[in-house]
Amino acid sequence: ETLRALDAQVPTVIDTGGEFRPVGPMPVGVRYSVRRGPFRFEARGEALHAETTIELSAEACGGAPLGLAIPFLGGGCVPLADCGVHESPRRIVVATDTVVRLDPAWRLVAETRAAPPVIVDRCELTPFRVDVSDIVASAVTAEVARATARLDRDLTARGDLRPLGEHL
Repeated sequence: ETLRALDAQVPTVIDTGGEFRPVGPMPVGVRYSVRRGPFRFEARGEALHAETTIELSAEACGGAPLGLAIPFLGGGCVPLADCGVHESPRRIVVATDTVVRLDPAWRLVAETRAAPPVIVDRCELTPFRVDVSDIVASAVTAEVARATARLDRDLTARGDLRPLGEHL
């Protein structure tokens, strides 16, 4: 049940809603879409390892949709670069390890730690060399951290084994 809850609590799509968002002081905006695959679970020593691969596509443009009229770019948002759009999506692996222990009061305590994301294929939007890989990896890692923190709290709140221990 707890494993299904993690998969249900972490969004399968994180994106900019199709809108370009400004990046830094330049008249450049980025839009991206991240799709998460299902979590894979396995026991690793004393921990339960959860891992998923996310696929990233991103585009950069310059111009009017960012509120900046740039004469030589025309009136619209001029495409500047993309990754994972006209080619295979870029991949980032996100993982966590959960250890469940029994405290002295006979309560289950879950502690989950996230591993640093592994960027398999970087998404660098040239010619401005804006790398959105770390931005996207951080956003997904934050979602996974929020979900695992909720699951840790839920398991700890429901994990009172004292009544079971008293009947042994």
